[in-house]
Amino acid sequence: EYFKESLTEFGGSVFAVNSHANAPGLYHADGFAIAPIIHSDLYIPFLVEYCLENEIRVIVPLLDNDLPVLAQAKPIFEAVGIFVLVADEWLVQMANDKYK
Repeated sequence: EYFKESLTEFGGSVFAVNSHANAPGLYHADGFAIAPIIHSDLYIPFLVEYCLENEIRVIVPLLDNDLPVLAQAKPIFEAVGIFVLVADEWLVQMANDKYK
């Protein structure tokens, strides 16, 4: 709801993607899709296509386990004009490994 309220003055919309149909965030978004699991080889192509079809220009990941996958795929999204709000892959890896 916060994202939707923040985007109202800009005419923006919030879309949600999850691999589980019972994820509550899906039903608060303006649009949603059920995606392959994030570690599937199908996930990134699915997400790119979904973003292009819905004119989504920014991805805001909300779960920690999404960060490494999306950080690694940042160049794929950037190549088609989609910004992924995630740190570079090296920093995500370091943050996930407390010994580093």
